[in-house]
Amino acid sequence: SAQDIETIKQKLSPIKPFEVWKAFAVDENFDVKVLQQYGKNCDLFLFDGKTPGSGTQIVHNQVLLDALSESEKLNIPYGLAGGINATNARDIVLKFPQVQLLDTASGVETAGEFEAEKLTLLLNQLKDE
Repeated sequence: SAQDIETIKQKLSPIKPFEVWKAFAVDENFDVKVLQQYGKNCDLFLFDGKTPGSGTQIVHNQVLLDALSESEKLNIPYGLAGGINATNARDIVLKFPQVQLLDTASGVETAGEFEAEKLTLLLNQLKDE
């Protein structure tokens, strides 16, 4: 919760600086106003698909666009997750030039196992960006 993040940052930041990233599952019911609750204590918002960790591609709809816009208004960098792989990573970077992070875990795995070839393909697609 936003309160938990605030408490953790207050207690741990004086000991050792760190960043807090907050992940959100974005679907047609996502309320972008919730971002305001987290803005003052988060260093990055990660927008994921409806079922985080599933490799299901995030839907590039108006709700996502509104979330990205709100993130920018709050001056919080954002990352994207959800089915990002070698075939779509370049298009995502071109479509969302402010993106600071791509979570490509599912895009470089097969059956939950890392595949170096998939990572190489993805990096080759992005190296010109």
